[in-house]
Amino acid sequence: MFWKLIRWLLPLTLIAGLIASNALTFSYAYQYYVALNSTRLDPLGLSTYASEPSEQVEADQQTAVFLGDSRAVQWPSPQHESIQFLNRGIGAQTTAQVLHRHPAHVSPLKADFVIIQVGINDLKTLRLFPNSQEQIIHQTKENITQLAALAATDGSQVILTSVIPVRDVRPRRRPFWSPRTETAVVEVNQHLAQLAQQEGYLLLDAATLLAGENGRLQRQFATDELHLNARGYERLNKALIELLENQIEEE
Repeated sequence: MFWKLIRWLLPLTLIAGLIASNALTFSYAYQYYVALNSTRLDPLGLSTYASEPSEQVEADQQTAVFLGDSRAVQWPSPQHESIQFLNRGIGAQTTAQVLHRHPAHVSPLKADFVIIQVGINDLKTLRLFPNSQEQIIHQTKENITQLAALAATDGSQVILTSVIPVRDVRPRRRPFWSPRTETAVVEVNQHLAQLAQQEGYLLLDAATLLAGENGRLQRQFATDELHLNARGYERLNKALIELLENQIEEE
């Protein structure tokens, strides 16, 4: 009787597992398909924010704008009595997309500070384009350089935040992931540190604040291999406020 029950349950368990696996795969593929075609319809994401700023800023406040990809759009605004924080991040965007939408989304704000967090969506593609890896890394550096220059031309104080490292990659992403991504993050961050020193930009070293001894994003600060949890952003905001207050005191 026991073995008859096993013979019945085993196929049913396998079938249930296959159904669940296929449902998960379909959901993942559907989300990717929607995101891909949304980008085709609006390549820069210009429709995400209104052409005219809707935020109300008090006369005695300065403004600081978060700009970049999902790591920027998920960045919660810290509380500060003399600084109004705005957000112009868009998830999944590359440095090229952020660079080309800057005139529409950031310039009209006339911000005192622009906080740039972008780059990982370029660097995570290295496995997909093995013959173009060095070009992708080079272009990532160049795009951020131009993005910072645009913000500075608007009269904003630029705050470069180093590209946040990745956490251990989950199995489903590993076939599409290159170990070169981790070293590329380090390379881009070295460029950002040099750029900040050369141009007089401020640098918030997010990588050092969030990485462990192995150079990867610590689990205590992460929701997955790419994104931060509340604790991670709390750590960044503490350092950001200190950086901003020091700058304001010097002015």
